[in-house]
Amino acid sequence: MSALKCATYCAGVLLYMNSSIRASGGSVEIDQARALAGAVTDGDTPGFPVRISQPGSYRLIGNLRVTPFSADTSAIEITSDDVTLDLSGFAILGPTVASGMPVTKCEPLGTGIGIDARRQTNITILNGTIRGMGLYGIWIGGGRVERVSISHSGRIGIIGSGFGGNAFIDNVVSRNGHDGISAHGYGGSRVTGNTVSSNGRVGIRAETPGANTVTGNTVTGNALIGILATGDGSAVVSENSVTGNHGHGILVSSVGGSLVRGNATTHNGGSGIVANGRAGSAVIANSVIANKKVGLLLGSSTGYINNVATDNSEGAVAGGVQIGLNLCGGLTCR
Repeated sequence: MSALKCATYCAGVLLYMNSSIRASGGSVEIDQARALAGAVTDGDTPGFPVRISQPGSYRLIGNLRVTPFSADTSAIEITSDDVTLDLSGFAILGPTVASGMPVTKCEPLGTGIGIDARRQTNITILNGTIRGMGLYGIWIGGGRVERVSISHSGRIGIIGSGFGGNAFIDNVVSRNGHDGISAHGYGGSRVTGNTVSSNGRVGIRAETPGANTVTGNTVTGNALIGILATGDGSAVVSENSVTGNHGHGILVSSVGGSLVRGNATTHNGGSGIVANGRAGSAVIANSVIANKKVGLLLGSSTGYINNVATDNSEGAVAGGVQIGLNLCGGLTCR
């Protein structure tokens, strides 16, 4: 082969290889074969975890099954800020299986994480499934997780830490060994529109020092508290449906004050709403029905108004300061 033909052939091979990795629009494509081959980004060795070490856009074009199929194997490790990973409807699969409703045990346990971006900020993860990881489904330092279904993690479905702030939106998080969603970084958290059920401890835990907003979620059948919002910042817990959790429906205890508004808490094993925030906290327009303990269990400085508390086993309201009309068992609260 002449030097000219060789150069032309090699250039064509390189162009083909590059096009096989990058989708139209510049996203880097990842599937099982690419994961096993390595070189997705600089420093990515063959096999799992796939290492994403450069900012940019990435997407799955097939399912990933961690190899070796072990609870200690992570699937994807992100070591750069400013990464978007679109799962594109595909799944990341590990070996862990949960038992019990809510979960009482996960086996095998391990250190495997579906997507590990614990030290990074401006991370976006979208549109797919993560199931059966030995430790966490997703661990993110700062960023957004949206429209991801996460189940059968040995410990936590989604955990947010670090300094970047987190938004968890429209995810389905169920049957994980400990918490469904746990946000405890320093930038505040927004947990919106998620369905969180049958996890082995708390459904949604928001404990960041910044402002926490937990709104529009459906939280059912978790082994302990449905929604727990605590920490040094403020908390807004609003418009959630919280049903059939084995402990309290909602527990809010934020140093910066809290607003609990427009939630429906029914048939929980503890109180419907527990609000122990500092002065300025308010519990407004909630429906609190058929919980196993007190409907509203409030701190001495917490104001409450326009709530309806009915058929709670240990009474409608304990504590708090009534600042307007509330209904207790169909009558005006006294």
